Amino acid sequence: MKEILDKNLLILASAGSGKTYQLGNRVIGMVGAKGVDPERIVALTFTRKAAGEFADSVLSKLGEAARDAAKAEALSEAIGAEVSVVETLEKVVRALPRFQLGTMDGFFTRVVGGFQYELGLTGGKFELVQGPKLEAALSDILAD
Repeated sequence: MKEILDKNLLILASAGSGKTYQLGNRVIGMVGAKGVDPERIVALTFTRKAAGEFADSVLSKLGEAARDAAKAEALSEAIGAEVSVVETLEKVVRALPRFQLGTMDGFFTRVVGGFQYELGLTGGKFELVQGPKLEAALSDILAD
């Protein structure tokens, strides 16, 4: 699947169709075959569950391929390019604290927080409101 390594890629598909699988292959291919610094990659999903599965998928695929030459060959074949799995695994693990793997909400919350003055939103603390806090905030808004 050569297009998996195109510069920009948007994957639109229904639940359970393999989006997370392909996103993992893309990151591995970009780092391992194209030489992209993992810290320059932003991979976003809609849910925390998918983001966790994605990060786990990348590390698991690389770890399994590092231990098994047949799996390394299958991974390179799935990506459509030769990947040095041990080197790629090392790069990804070293970059994990700065690797942008997460949800769209979390990413844009960090962007807004980082550019609050430029966006004209001064003096505030930004956080993603979810769960009980979200329900309480919605109740307050609707009550007003």
